[in-house]
Amino acid sequence: MLLSSCLDSSDPLKDYADWKVTNETYFTNMKDSVGYNLYSVPVNRGGGSIYYKVLRSGSGKSPLYTDSVYVHYKGKLINNTIFDKTYAGSDPVWDNNESPVHFKVNEVIKGWTEALMLMKTGDKWRIVIPWSLAYGQNGSGTLISPYSTLIFDVELISFGTPLKYAKKQ
Repeated sequence: MLLSSCLDSSDPLKDYADWKVTNETYFTNMKDSVGYNLYSVPVNRGGGSIYYKVLRSGSGKSPLYTDSVYVHYKGKLINNTIFDKTYAGSDPVWDNNESPVHFKVNEVIKGWTEALMLMKTGDKWRIVIPWSLAYGQNGSGTLISPYSTLIFDVELISFGTPLKYAKKQ
């Protein structure tokens, strides 16, 4: 049996035209969403914007571009497909028995980098990132199609250089 892709074209713009428009419309309509804040990325850092909603406020300083962070997160597409997460369960309930992940602030997609540099330790945010500050016209793997707007629930647990992590009790 021979299997082939429904998408025989090699032009992502053509292949994902409807998906691109749907995602751009979703992001544009975020301006009408209650509780969301628009953050405009400075032009000297590439420009663009993200939306974020504070689910819980933390305190203290924010990570720098060169810091490492420990976070819990769940990432999904606008159609609610979850493509990655660090905690169990389908709802955004933070399971403290799960291990957070750590990485450098400057080693993730641009939208994450910008959001992390605004967050404080203990913050939990919902972040909406347009495709242009995410995986762009190429997508990532099999779950994140080209032109995907990404939605993340993120908890910043700790950060620093060198990185220190204290598990919540």
